[in-house]
Amino acid sequence: QKHRIDAYLAPGMYDSEQLLLRTVQTAAALSRCTAAVTTPGGPGARVKAVQLVQTSRRTAMLLIMSSAGTMKSRVFRCDFNLTNDILRVFFRLFNERLTGKCVSEITPAFLQSLGASLGEMYSLIGAPLRALLEAASDTAHTDILLAGQMNLFLCPELSTTGARRVLDFLERREELFSLLNQKPGRVTALIGRECGWPELENISLLTARYRVEGQDAGAVMVAGPVRMDYPRLTAMLRYLSETISEQLTLLAGEE
Repeated sequence: QKHRIDAYLAPGMYDSEQLLLRTVQTAAALSRCTAAVTTPGGPGARVKAVQLVQTSRRTAMLLIMSSAGTMKSRVFRCDFNLTNDILRVFFRLFNERLTGKCVSEITPAFLQSLGASLGEMYSLIGAPLRALLEAASDTAHTDILLAGQMNLFLCPELSTTGARRVLDFLERREELFSLLNQKPGRVTALIGRECGWPELENISLLTARYRVEGQDAGAVMVAGPVRMDYPRLTAMLRYLSETISEQLTLLAGEE
């Protein structure tokens, strides 16, 4: 399994989203179950840096790099010509005030107070502040990627109706997020009724958390029949989570 994971997730991938997509596909292929992975981010992610890249005379791209290894961007347009001096002022202001701050703290009220503290410059910074708020909101949002949904229909322990009920549950993101929010550092098993939902009474969920720069960042999970190969899948998830932790940390450092 390790050799196959190393082959599927070869070092050198420069896109975290593509890495996670390959991760969930790998988990589904190796387990012959349905797999899920959460994208990094969340309200606890902290701002590592803010960058500004001019794209035309009056437009620029704002990028937020976070402790979760994400990079979210928004393009903004000003009613005046942007100069290097103006962009340097924006850059210095955002990095001095925002580095280390949780993205959940970047609210309209916070940005309004930030803008008000600038005095006469407040009229210049409206568009960048709106872009900052949107990029922070994107960073705070996490998603779930699924793969191998059809594998459930191949499980003899599940009827077609039962498999469909499980897949319908997996599309309910809030409930699924609550099941993925397990303790980091080990593979957690929820078997049948331990999952807490009638749709999953014939299903087991194995979940491993992954880290970015030492911080808990997301989860990878497989969902399959109660009679699954627990030792093999536990070892697979443990190695898979360690591998993507290393690669996402490398990507975060390069950003």
